[in-house]
Amino acid sequence: MTSPLSSWFSVIAVVVAGASACGGGTESTRYVLRVDRTLDSSRAVVEPFDDSAFKQHEPRDRYGVAVDGDHVTIDPLEGQPAGPAIEGTLVGTRPGESRYALDKGTFAGGRLLISGDRAELTIFGSGVPIVGSERGSLVRR
Repeated sequence: MTSPLSSWFSVIAVVVAGASACGGGTESTRYVLRVDRTLDSSRAVVEPFDDSAFKQHEPRDRYGVAVDGDHVTIDPLEGQPAGPAIEGTLVGTRPGESRYALDKGTFAGGRLLISGDRAELTIFGSGVPIVGSERGSLVRR
């Protein structure tokens, strides 16, 4: 099953990270995002997305994540469409959750929400508010 984001990867890459929620600090910490849910683009959905807005599928290791303090960088794993690295910055936290603004390497930006060892990555579009969103587990390398 192809993710809706895969077809956009030549224009935008996807970044995921979680320094605060995943125990990162000043040293680089590396993760893999194992995606197991993709936003169902056939339905009209509104934010914030609830679980019913996503289609479940077999988990796949899709993105490598490097966390350096409040800065994150993501690259597609081998076998994924190539694209530029995406970078983001921590913009807010609350108990059990961290929020990152994705501002480099995406066409119109995006966000990453981290809750424990789970992550939700959403990429914004131009002309369409949401290009795609994926959920999955962050696995330490």
